[in-house]
This record gives sequence, structure tokens and C-alpha cells, in this order.
Amino acid sequence: MPGRTMLDALIEHLRTRRALVVLDNCEHLLGACAELADGLLRGCASLTILATSRAPLGVPGEITWRVPSMSLPAESQCEPIEVLRQSDAVSLFIDRAAQVRPDFAITAANARAVAQICHDLDGIPLAIELAAAWVRMLAPGQIAHALSDRFRLLTGGARTILPRHQTLQASIDWSHELLRDGERTLLRRLSVFAGGWTLDAAEQVCPGQGIDSHDVLNLLTGLVDKSLVNTDDQGPQTRYRLLQTVRQYAMARLTDADEVDDLRDCHLAYHLALAEAAATEVLGAGRDNPVLHTLATELPNLRAALEWAVATDPDAALRLVDALTMFWLFTGRYREGDAAYARSLDTAGEEPTSLRGRVLSGRAHLGVWSGAYEAAHEWAQAALKIGKACGDPWTQGRALNTLGLMAILGGRAGARTLLERSVQLATQAGDDWCQDAAALALAGAWIFQDEFDTARRVLDQAYTAATRLGYRRGLAWHWFSRGWEAIYRGRLDEARDSLARSVAASDEVGDPVTNGFANGFMAHVVLASGDIRFAYLLANTTLTRVLETGAGLALGIAHQMLGETEIALGEFPEAREHLATAVEAERRSGFVYMLSWHLAVLGTLERVDGKLDAAHCCAEEALEVAQQLGSGWMQANAERLLGRLALAGGQAAEAERYVHDALGRLAVKGFALDIPECLDVLAAIAATQESFQEAARLLGAAAAGRQRLGIVRFPPEPEFWASVELTTRKALGHDGYDAAFAAGTALRTDEAVAYVRRARGERKRPSHGWDSLTPTELEIVRHIAAGLTNRQIGQRMFISPGTVKTHLSHVFTKLGTSSRSHLAAEAIRHRLDASPATDAAER
Repeated sequence: MPGRTMLDALIEHLRTRRALVVLDNCEHLLGACAELADGLLRGCASLTILATSRAPLGVPGEITWRVPSMSLPAESQCEPIEVLRQSDAVSLFIDRAAQVRPDFAITAANARAVAQICHDLDGIPLAIELAAAWVRMLAPGQIAHALSDRFRLLTGGARTILPRHQTLQASIDWSHELLRDGERTLLRRLSVFAGGWTLDAAEQVCPGQGIDSHDVLNLLTGLVDKSLVNTDDQGPQTRYRLLQTVRQYAMARLTDADEVDDLRDCHLAYHLALAEAAATEVLGAGRDNPVLHTLATELPNLRAALEWAVATDPDAALRLVDALTMFWLFTGRYREGDAAYARSLDTAGEEPTSLRGRVLSGRAHLGVWSGAYEAAHEWAQAALKIGKACGDPWTQGRALNTLGLMAILGGRAGARTLLERSVQLATQAGDDWCQDAAALALAGAWIFQDEFDTARRVLDQAYTAATRLGYRRGLAWHWFSRGWEAIYRGRLDEARDSLARSVAASDEVGDPVTNGFANGFMAHVVLASGDIRFAYLLANTTLTRVLETGAGLALGIAHQMLGETEIALGEFPEAREHLATAVEAERRSGFVYMLSWHLAVLGTLERVDGKLDAAHCCAEEALEVAQQLGSGWMQANAERLLGRLALAGGQAAEAERYVHDALGRLAVKGFALDIPECLDVLAAIAATQESFQEAARLLGAAAAGRQRLGIVRFPPEPEFWASVELTTRKALGHDGYDAAFAAGTALRTDEAVAYVRRARGERKRPSHGWDSLTPTELEIVRHIAAGLTNRQIGQRMFISPGTVKTHLSHVFTKLGTSSRSHLAAEAIRHRLDASPATDAAER
């Protein structure tokens, strides 16, 4: 229109209309598009403009909506195929792949590779389309592998589209050329960050040669506006990140500018300072604490910094891993920590510096919790040697702490001395963590010998210190230990409360070892209470987490508790696998307390499953280990099992001796939880000895004890106990049985224990069977089994051959046999072929 501009004509046409105007791809003409949009909006009251651009137009009234990347699978390695297909990025890949290869389909074989491709390409549509086009020549796995050089691979777009959309390189080149010089410089320098950064980090790392620290915010804002930098406002600070594709492009530009070394040096210096500043605060930090959150968020950068330090500055590498020791320990990052220690120590050489000693002591302590026991002992010894040579009490204290802890686990002498010296050195060095950790380990030493009263005093002191320091991991161990005692004493409500506190405190820092023990013991409580299914679920979840995190010290207890629940469910093959794994885990660790417990539970499984020889082996080893350790509770475990095995072999007197020994150990310490089982077994023994009144009363006392404690029989064995009750009821009659049973239920625990001890002394010898034999008759049987004649037996026992013959006739009558050879064979089967002295020594 003559004399009028294009803008005037458009305004005239649209002035009275309600219309939508679309301006597409404005980024290369931002100024002109902004002027056009502003003029149209001023002249047309009912006009709406939709503009697409890689940067805002910057006109009044503009509302910016960022087009997000396409949706991705939640987990690139774990999603099922049906869920993967629901992802926008995967759906686009499948659609474009089918265009070049019609028979393409996502399958179990290629699903993980397709998901990885979409993740690696950040859900960028152009990149995914270009990658999918390669399925005509390459399998998805090959494409995923080739993305390490994605700009070479992702080419070949349609010839009919704009050149900048034909290759990934051209697309990003287009955006890069639209940047100002300062923005280009900052973009390439930001590629040094892995996983994102804060404004402070960018201002510290990126200035120099053309960029002042005060310019960073404005330049960064420009990169965000142009969609080359993404923001994340979820945490306490806004974080920024580059899509991996953009980062790879920018890193290439950084290399071209010959700035890589300088930028990585700055990056290392910044993150080393961050880690060292955080190290002093980790002790009192919880999961939501800014320190732990910061370190967890910065892990990609810390890993990148360590990689550069290992390559260029070994001393900085040692400083960095030393600063991260407590973070790795408290949050259960054992595998990552050990790999970092190994790389930094290998690079630093063998010079025995104080710094090397600190790093070795940290590696040793992590090694104990992760299960690398032999290596941990070597590292701790090496750290102690260096600490002494350098006069460093800090390193010595921590090394002795680890050595003392391992000595406790192994039941070795001198553990307390090591830990007490550790406390002295830690106090001298001002190492609060080491003081508290050594105190907790000392409490463990008392617990392993059933000295809970002494342990509680130590725990209370450690609790006070941990509370003052905010040391949540220490609080978790305190509550776990209190729950442990409560279980033994049968106070299950208290145990649940203490263990729940331990789980909560360990969850606050993400500590998988303490969590594994606390949840494992919680499963034990739940199983004892009779909720088998929930106990199984809890034990299974606990084992899964222990395996996922590499929490090796908790591996045995996690396998045992799952095995226990499987015994209760009757799943014996699965239980045997888990319990055998638990035993082997402790053989590696040398954790003898848990080894004895695992063996006793495995032996119980073998007994219930009818494998009595295997059960005997487990029980005898469990008893030997418990005796070496000095734990009465563990000895009682093994003795109850040996009592059940003796009863199964027809040796009621032997069974009674074992179970009375176990009962005595439990009663003297007040360990109420397992007393009902002892009373039950003694009832079964009494029934075999025809002391039916005693049997019924003990069954009643055991039932009442279980009711008071809120527990059930373990293992259930309903057929066995029904048989004991039926035999006893038949002998007494219904009224007699019910009266005796009721009398037993009226007994308190201490009264029941006193009763069974009296009954044992008052009980008449049965009229037949092995338990009917007198001590003299038993000795004669032993000599018969040894192949002696009546004359030889008389000479050994200082009695006449005729007296031997008379005793032997009584034995034949009581046992229902008349054959000397059969008697000898039965004696051997009942393990009566040894002399009394030898037999007693073996027991």
C-alpha cells in the first residue's frame, strides 16, 4: 500500500479482529521480530502472538513458556517394555526407526539400549530422530555405544529440511553462532562441570581471560534465556546444568580454545575446598542437612575433580579422599570410597606421610563396614605404623579404633586395650568422632559377653556425646544396642521402639550397615511375635538393601533373618541357602558372635529337616565358638539345639543336661525370651521319662511365658508338640492334664525355673529305656561297647564277673535285648562308646 509500511498494513488488517499470529524461529531475527510484535500488540487490542524462539523476544506483556525435553523412562536400566513405550522419547525413537526399518520393534534384547540412547540424548527430538535413523545399519546397542562421539554419528537428516536441522552439529552450531562472545566463552567453560553447578561455583571457576566474576550472572542469564543452560530450583540454591549433548559440544570448544587444563585446575581447587570445608560438619549432619545434601548433589563434580587430581596432583587427590571419608562412611558409599582410595593411594606412591596415614586409616574403617576384612586389617596396621612414625595421634587413634573393632568382632583378647588407647589418642587429637566410635565399640565388647549392665553405662556416655555432637550414626548404634538388650530380656515393645529409633536415625544419614542390623533384629522380633509374612517381607527388603549398598558387615545378619522366616514358612531349601551364606559371610569377616548364632539357626533347620548329623556339626561348632567368646546367650542357643538332638536320638538324660545348662545361663542373666522354649523342651523330655505331671505343668508354664512375652513357638513344629501333648494327656487323662497344665500357667517365670529344677531332682528313674540305666549300668555298657569281657569289666570296676553278669541282665531287660553285639552297636549309636571321663571332657 503506497505510503504505508508493512507494519501499518498489518495493523489496519488486524485492528478489529480477534486473531492469533504465529512467528516461528525468531532467534536469528530477535530485534526485528520484537519490533514487529510490539507494534502489532500496541495497535491491535484483541491480538495474540505466539512466537517460537531459542530466546525471549523481550517485549512488554511477554509470557515465556519453555518447551521441555521429551519425557524419559524413570530408570534407563530397569523399566519394563510396556512402561518404556509410554515415554515420549522412546515412542519417537520407535516411530522414526520403523520408518527406515519397518520390522523394527522394541524387545527385551534391545529395550535397555533404546532407553539408554534416549537418556544420553536428553530427550532432544532432533537427536533422537537422527539416532533412530541408524537402525537400518546398526543395532540399538551399537548406536548407544557410538554416542560417545555423537556429533560424528548424528548426521543425515532429510535433504529437504533446513541445513541446521540435517545434523546435530549444525543445529547446535546455529545456536552457538547467535551468542555474544562472552556467552560463548562462558558456555565452553561451563562444560568443565559434571552434573551441574551453582552460581557461586561458576563465579569461582569460570572467570579470567575476558570474563570477570561480576559478569558471570548476566552471561549465565543470557545462556538460560537462549535455552542452552537449564535451571533446577528444587534445592536450597538454584542449580544450573548443560544437557549432555550441549556439554559435549561445549567441551570440544573448550579444547579448541586450549583452556581445558586451566579450567580443570580451577574446578579441582573449588571442589577440594568445598569438600574440606564440609568435612568438619558431616559428623553432626542428617540426611536433610545442607552439608550432606551439597556433597551428594556435587558427587559428579567431586568424581571429576578426583579424576583430574589423580592425573595431575596426587597430593590433592589424597586431600580430597581424606575430606570425603566421613561422608562415604555415614552414607554407606563404601564401594565408591574404596575405589577412590585405591586410585589416590596408587598415584601418590609409598612415601609414609601423615596424609597417607590418614587416608589409609579411613580406607581401613570403610573396609570393615563393607566386608573387606583382611585388607582392612592390613591398611589399619599400615596407618598405625605411619601415625607412630609421624607422631600423629589423629591417625593412630583412628587406626587403633579399627583394629580394636576388628578384635571385638573376632573375639580376640586385647580389644578393650586397643579401644581405650584409641580414646586417649583421639582425645589428644580432638577427634570427637573417634572418641565416640571407640566408646560404642567398647559397649559392643561388653554386649558380646552378655554384660549389658556394663555396656549400658558406656552406651549412655556415648549417647550424651553423640547428642551433643549431633552424631546421628552414633545415636543409631545406641538405640540398636538398647533394642538388642530388650530382645534378649523379652521386652519386645521396648525392642520395637528402640529399633525403630535406630532405623530412623540411620535413615537420616543413609547408613546401610546400622540400618541392616536394626531392621534385621526388627524382623527377628516380628517373627517371634508370630507375624511370619511381615517378618519375611522386612527381612527380604533388608537383604536387598544390604546387597545393593555393599554393606558387607550386615550381610550375615540379613541372610540369617531371611533364613529364619523361611524356616517358619517351611521353605527349607531357600532357608538353607541363606543360612549357609550367612555362615560363610562370618567366616570371612571373623565376626564370631554372629557366626555362632548363624550356626545355631542353620543347625535348627537341619534338625527340623531330619538331617541330624549336619545339625550336630552346626551345634557343636556353635557351642565351641560361643565358649571361646564367653557369651552365655550364644552357648544357650547351641545347648538347646544339642538338647533337641539328644532327645531325637533317644538320649533323654543327655538332652536334659544340655537344656538345663541353657536354662541356667538364661535365668541368671534375665534373658527371658528363650526361657519358654527351654521349658517346652524339658516338658518333652519329662514325657519320655514318664514324668507326665511334670510335663503337663511345664507345657502350661511355657504357654503362659509365651503369652506374657507376646511370642510364639519357633520353629512351629505343630506335629511334634501335638504328639507330646497327646502322650501326656493320655497318661494323665483329660482332667488330670488340664489341672496340671493350669497349675503351670499360674507360675511366674522364676517360679517355673525353680519348679523344673526341683522336679529334676525328685523325678523317679523310668522303668525302661536308656534313661532307666543306673550309672553303674551305663559304665558296664561303655565297656561292652569297647569289646571287654565280663572278667575284664570286673577288673576295671573292681567287682566280680558274676556281679557284672547280674547288672548286664538288668540292662538287657530294660533295653529289650539279649544280644551283646546288638547292645554294643546301640551304645555306639548313642555315643556311649567312650569312657566316662572322655565323654565328660567332650561335653
